[in-house]
Amino acid sequence: MHDFTIEEIASVIQCKIASWKTKKPIKGFTNRHKNPSPFSLVFLFRHDLNEDSLIERLVKGKATGIIVSRQHKFQIDKFAQAGIGVLEVNNRKKAYRNMARLYRRQFTIPITQVTGSSGKTTTKELIGSVLKQEYSTLIGAGNYNSPDGVAFNLSKLEERHEAAVLEAGMKGFGTMRLSSQMIQPQIGVVTCIHRAHLPRLGTIENIIKAKVEMGEYLSLKGILVINGDDPNCAEYLKEIKYPGKIITFGFSEGNTIRATNVYYENFQSFFTVKGKGFEFDCMMNTFGSYNIMNALAAIAVGLEHKVPIKKIQQGIAEFFPVKGRLQILSCPNDITVIHDNVNANPDSTNLLLNQVPYLPKRPIILVLGDMEKPHTNETYAKKVHYQTGEIIGDLSIEKLVAIGKWAKEYCHGAKSKGISPDKLSYYKHADEAKKDLLQIVPPKSIVIFKASGKYCDLESLINLLKRK
Repeated sequence: MHDFTIEEIASVIQCKIASWKTKKPIKGFTNRHKNPSPFSLVFLFRHDLNEDSLIERLVKGKATGIIVSRQHKFQIDKFAQAGIGVLEVNNRKKAYRNMARLYRRQFTIPITQVTGSSGKTTTKELIGSVLKQEYSTLIGAGNYNSPDGVAFNLSKLEERHEAAVLEAGMKGFGTMRLSSQMIQPQIGVVTCIHRAHLPRLGTIENIIKAKVEMGEYLSLKGILVINGDDPNCAEYLKEIKYPGKIITFGFSEGNTIRATNVYYENFQSFFTVKGKGFEFDCMMNTFGSYNIMNALAAIAVGLEHKVPIKKIQQGIAEFFPVKGRLQILSCPNDITVIHDNVNANPDSTNLLLNQVPYLPKRPIILVLGDMEKPHTNETYAKKVHYQTGEIIGDLSIEKLVAIGKWAKEYCHGAKSKGISPDKLSYYKHADEAKKDLLQIVPPKSIVIFKASGKYCDLESLINLLKRK
């Protein structure tokens, strides 16, 4: 790694040098002004900060300079006296992303980019768990998958890292391009392509086109790892026309890597991995066929990195779901909570419901919240919630607790399949359900919480059962 010159920085982020009397080097960048990295440029996305406290933190953290918008009202002389340089830009977010692109160019390590309609974070964490068995690996934080989140994760790259895995989300055309341009991936992973973002983009075809933007920056000498059982991923392959190596994963014959002999026990998954020239068994501390698919993607990346099979098995076995992503919680009265309340779209919710018959034979309580924003197109939102309700109506459950603006459609859909009305409860808000939840949930039951937490947060109800 080399130190950046102020001229190099200025040409990339298109800044005005307001003050630069510091002699400190520039080694990196950050957006964390409360705990800046030594010798870093600190991007300030707030201008209402107390100057004296800010300067004190910058000096203590040995920061080299700050980057602010040209409309700031900071007293530049105070920063200059403290040995802190000041750069002004018209567009801080654009400058932040451009700095990430410049910083990433210093690293020749293989970076894996994970995208898809669901399973991105879980797959990223599984890949990280596998790779870190053999390499010093940067694993992107949380679900920081927006372009700004990608830039943040790239800022964490260090000289010690030998590999990295980051996820990239997509909200519309151009988003994937921004992230991929920064990441410059050697390996691209596509978990699945579902109806997430359908209200925004209108058609599955548009969703595919928006995700295909990753291919513009995927190394031609790299690898595309993609779900071989998903028909939409098959269309993705036609659209991307990637000339490099392609690895497909799934349960079907014909995939490069596939899972067989699958069974579940105590919320764990057991399966055999097969491919050309190899066959081995794996255990994973979560359940669901879609999580086995996520594990297959991680195994494929591990094999391409030449991680020994025993270490791949160990990496899969050491993985535990992150909070709110099919997290298993043991609660009083032998109640098991399945906490899947971070994100939900119609297809990911239906995939979870399809696993209900494979759960231990205990009373099943479904607590389902909205999958869409409150201002989503009403016709679409009602339709997808109703269709999910139809799936619920065919399941053997003790109770459905539906919560949210659109969630009443779960009940309507379930009724259309003949489910008994006394198994259905509807509430507009989670707080309204608190008074009844403890009576609804019997001892030794399994309670599944699923919703888009941004639109319908069920955390308070989960906490209620944890304290029961």
